[in-house]
Amino acid sequence: MLLGVSRHIVNWLILKKTVEEEDRELYEYAAYNLMFTSIPLGAFLVMCGILGYFVKGLLIQTAMLAVRRYSGGFHAKTPFKCLCISSAVLAICFVCSNIVHNGLFVGIVTTISATGVFILSPIDSENRRLDDEEKKRYRFLARRNVCVLFLLYILCTIAGYHSYAVCLSIGIISGALMLIVCIPKLLKQRTTKKCRYT
Repeated sequence: MLLGVSRHIVNWLILKKTVEEEDRELYEYAAYNLMFTSIPLGAFLVMCGILGYFVKGLLIQTAMLAVRRYSGGFHAKTPFKCLCISSAVLAICFVCSNIVHNGLFVGIVTTISATGVFILSPIDSENRRLDDEEKKRYRFLARRNVCVLFLLYILCTIAGYHSYAVCLSIGIISGALMLIVCIPKLLKQRTTKKCRYT
């Protein structure tokens, strides 16, 4: 369905002479990815707004995207699985933000998670390999983003905005978990490479 919609959008852009016919494939791919990403994020914000937690939802989503965008980590094999997993993660994060209370334990877990993102980022996926230059850039951006989020978490905690601090914490932790689940696979790959060279 999304592929059909993206084709119609690109056909309209070509008809309006905004896009060249030879660039069709590139723009169809871009339109598809934009819609594919926007639908679960938009639906999540709408649901949070209906429930009266729009700001919390926006904070969770912003923190998750800021960490996830450049740190990489786990990626589903198919777009449908990605959509399902993303929606489930957002729902779990929202539920956790209403159950978890900011305190020492949350602070410790957030610190460990931020440190994990700082050390492990970026982890590329089989679908999208990063070259050395991209790895350097993504590492810098992931580290910058997690440091800013961690600082905001500390400031919210000090200022007494504990519910917002928890949202930022959940965003950092979820990003770290997407990296942590890749560690066994990375260790296996490194062991395999060592075995080949010995």
